[in-house]
Amino acid sequence: MMDFLVSQLNSRVAVCWSRMHEYLEMIYAFGVYSSDQVLATQGGYTVGDIVHDSVEVKVGMHYFFSIGMIEKIGDFIMGKKSPFLEDKEDRVEMGTNYTPAKFDQIMKLFNYLMT
Repeated sequence: MMDFLVSQLNSRVAVCWSRMHEYLEMIYAFGVYSSDQVLATQGGYTVGDIVHDSVEVKVGMHYFFSIGMIEKIGDFIMGKKSPFLEDKEDRVEMGTNYTPAKFDQIMKLFNYLMT
């Protein structure tokens, strides 16, 4: 399931960039929170403390490193300027001068992966 969610970043998620924050929250929550922490929010954003040595965080981080999530996040955020952009691949422009795209959740995950 998570493979599918991550694979959709540059296609389906980018197209709906003004509403992508919930999608990115799902990916972030998978990597750093337990299912109990997610369920406790009752469908809202998870804002609890991250238990760094928990089994859930270890599993999430291991999975994200195994699929190269740091590169995928960078590729997604850079869009048309990404070095991973293939020839004849078209990317959606995310954000406008008046409404920037919200990368908060995916940047939290990126920062956590980098540390």
